[in-house]
Amino acid sequence: MRRAAAVALIAACVVGTAAFAGSTPALAASGPATLTPVVVTVADDVPVTPVVGTDSVLHVVYELQVVNTQSQPVTIESVEVESVDPKVRYGDFEGDELAARLRHLDGAPAGATVLEPGGQRFLLVDVALPSIGKRTKALQHRVTVDDHAFTTAPLVLQKRAPAVLAPPVSGSSWVVTDGCCRPETPYRTAILSTS
Repeated sequence: MRRAAAVALIAACVVGTAAFAGSTPALAASGPATLTPVVVTVADDVPVTPVVGTDSVLHVVYELQVVNTQSQPVTIESVEVESVDPKVRYGDFEGDELAARLRHLDGAPAGATVLEPGGQRFLLVDVALPSIGKRTKALQHRVTVDDHAFTTAPLVLQKRAPAVLAPPVSGSSWVVTDGCCRPETPYRTAILSTS
């Protein structure tokens, strides 16, 4: 009886895992699950679509949420953003640039890459993609924490045209002061929760 129950439990886990892994192409490509010192996830479930920024470059802009599940502080050493297939690196954040992109949950700059026990941060990600050639369909993240590197947080990119907004003003001599591509702009650092 116990053996039959154990076999049924294992079968349910395998079937559940296979169904989950099959639902997102990036999950299967990121490899088997491993124990990690932090949990890294894409912060929102809103579809992410690459857009052309004010610099005329194709950008992907989103946030990662990083949670320290340890009982001691950990240091995020680097986060690399790469396509799933083929693997092409589009971004590499470390040192001062990584610290500048980390935010507390209230949007305030973290100022450092150390997470206290149970601490959480948002990482503001903005990477440029090639605007010609094969379309990048999914991204994943190679995270290094305290010399432990792992691949996580798959993100399937949407293939829909972004919304186009009409200019709210007319005439000439207008200047855009908060365009894309810098993590310190107020529009980029605003953290808005939804339920």
